[in-house]
Amino acid sequence: MANKYVTGIEDLQKNVFDPAIEKKKSAARAAVNRGAEVVAQAARSNIHHVSHELENSIKITPSAMGDENSYVVAVSASTEYGYLVEYGRAKAPAHPFMRPARDANRSRIVSWIKAALNS
Repeated sequence: MANKYVTGIEDLQKNVFDPAIEKKKSAARAAVNRGAEVVAQAARSNIHHVSHELENSIKITPSAMGDENSYVVAVSASTEYGYLVEYGRAKAPAHPFMRPARDANRSRIVSWIKAALNS
């Protein structure tokens, strides 16, 4: 086990593990994951079903963009044409499925995260 030296109150505050804060972080992460699953399910149901390839490609992945005080997940479609369906192109109109799923569930997800942080 390595020794850790603390040389002031700021170092002490940075290095002290606070179980209450960790519990809130864990609850907030669970709320974010729950919200991501709701968005993914809504996006799947928004797709005009020609084949199930696009629907089955919708995944939830943690993102490396966060730091120790943030948690980011991405809900995305991994097909090569998902963005073409979402945004359209010159001769094919857009059929958004991801943005409406996010927008329709945003306030509910935010309330879950707030509840987790205030518990």
